[in-house]
Amino acid sequence: MIKQFKTTSHSRKSDFTSMSKSGPKTTTFVFQRDWMGLPNFNTLNSHILRLIVFLLFAIDVFTTNAGTPKYGENVGGVYYTAYKDHATIKGCDEKYTGDLVIPQIVTFEDGSSYPIKYIEKEAFADCEYITSIVLPDNIDQIGEKAFSYCTALRKIVLPYNLILLGQDAFKRCPSLVSVSTPSKFVYQFHGCPLEELIFTKGQLPVAACAGYEYLKRVILPSDITTIPNGAFIECRSLVDISIPENVSEIVAEAFEGCSSLEEITLPESLKKIGGEAFRNCISLKKIVIPNSVESLGLHAFMGCSSLQSVILPDKLTKINDDMFSNCWSLKSIDIPASVSEISYGVFYKGVSLESIICHNVVPPTCKNYMYDSFRGAIYYGTFDEVDAEHCTVYVPKGSVDSYKTATQWKRFKNIQEIEDASIDDIKFEENGIQDSAIEYYNIQGAHIDSDNLTPGIYIVRQSGKTSKILIK
Repeated sequence: MIKQFKTTSHSRKSDFTSMSKSGPKTTTFVFQRDWMGLPNFNTLNSHILRLIVFLLFAIDVFTTNAGTPKYGENVGGVYYTAYKDHATIKGCDEKYTGDLVIPQIVTFEDGSSYPIKYIEKEAFADCEYITSIVLPDNIDQIGEKAFSYCTALRKIVLPYNLILLGQDAFKRCPSLVSVSTPSKFVYQFHGCPLEELIFTKGQLPVAACAGYEYLKRVILPSDITTIPNGAFIECRSLVDISIPENVSEIVAEAFEGCSSLEEITLPESLKKIGGEAFRNCISLKKIVIPNSVESLGLHAFMGCSSLQSVILPDKLTKINDDMFSNCWSLKSIDIPASVSEISYGVFYKGVSLESIICHNVVPPTCKNYMYDSFRGAIYYGTFDEVDAEHCTVYVPKGSVDSYKTATQWKRFKNIQEIEDASIDDIKFEENGIQDSAIEYYNIQGAHIDSDNLTPGIYIVRQSGKTSKILIK
C-alpha cells in the first residue's frame, strides 16, 4: 500500500511515501526526494518519521522563502520577488515569446539589485511561446513543475551549480530537443523528444539515457570516469558521442542497441569493456580497441552486423563467449600474442571472415560445439560457420604445424606463416597513404600497386621503416 503525506499549511505535497512491510510492528519508509540528494530511510519508528517530516517541511519553507519578501516586481516580462539578500523568480508573462535569458542579478526600479537564487514552483508553467531558456549558474534551486506545459520550448541550459530540481519540472514539454544539464538530473527529461544532451558535470547515473529514441548527439563531462550500465541502451538515433580521456570502464550494455552508431573512438585510459556493451550496434563499421583495454565482457560486440575489421588490444588474454557472433560483415581480425583462449561461439556465423592474424606461437585454446542437456543450452564452437575453405589464417613463423593440429584451428585449409617481428602496431587508414615513396605488400609478401588497394591489412614500407595498416 502506498500512501502520500500531505500538509494543510503549505501548498506543496511532501515527497515522502510509506510502504507497508510484513512483520510485527515494522514499517519501511522509502524516501523519494532523490532530486534533493538525500538518503533513503528504512525501518524508522513512526514518531521519528513524523519528526523528520516536520523538520524537512520547515527546511523546505525556509529554503524556499528565506524570510519575508520585501516586494515583487515585473522586470522584462518575468516576475521577481526580492528578499533580504537574494531574489526568486515567481512567474512569467504567459505571452512572453521567443528566447529568454535570465540574468545573474536582477535590478528593480528603485535601483536595488539582487542575485537570483531560486525559481519557484510552476514559475514558467503554461508559457506556451518561450522557445529557449538560459539560466545563470548562481541559481541553485528550481521548484516542481517550473517549466511544465512549455509547449514551444526547444532548448534549455540549466545552471552548472544547480542542487535541487523539482519533480515534473519539464512535464509536457513536447518540443524540448536540446538540454544542457548536470548529469544527475538527466532522469527529469524522460518523455521529452531530446536530440541533444550536453552534460556539464558529474558521473552519469545507471541507464541515464535508456530509451531516448530520438537522441542523436551527446557531449559527456570531462570529469566522468565510467560509462554506467545501460547508459545509452536502445538510443536508436545516436550517431555522435565521444568518450572523454578519463574514462576507464564502459559497463555492461552501455551502448546496446544503438543501431545508428557507425563509429566511436575509445580513449587510451580505457581498461575494461563490459558484457554486451556494443551488442546489436548494427551500423558500427569500425572500432579500434586501445591497447590499454585488459578485459572484454561476454557478447561485447555480438550482432554488430556491419563491423568489418577489428584489432584487439595486446593485453587481452581471453576472447569471451559470442564476442563477434552474428558479425556477418567481419572480414579480418588481428589477435595479439597475449590471447591464450578463444571461447564458445566467438566467430559464430562469421560468414565473411577472410583473414585471421594470430600472433601467439602456441595456438590459443578454442572450443568445439557442445550441447548442455541439463540446461538445454547450445554452445557453438569458436569458428562454427566460418568459411574455413576460403579464410586464411596467418601465424608466427614455425607455428603452422601446431595450428594445423589444434582444436578448431585445424578446420582451416589455408594456414600460413608470416614474419612480422619488425612490424609496428597496425594503424587504420581510410584509403591508404597517398605518397609515391610508399610501397604496399599484402600479408603474403606480394607487392601491390597503390591504385589497386582494397579493404584489408597491408605491410607498408616507407623510408626504411615497416608497419602494418588496415585500410577501410
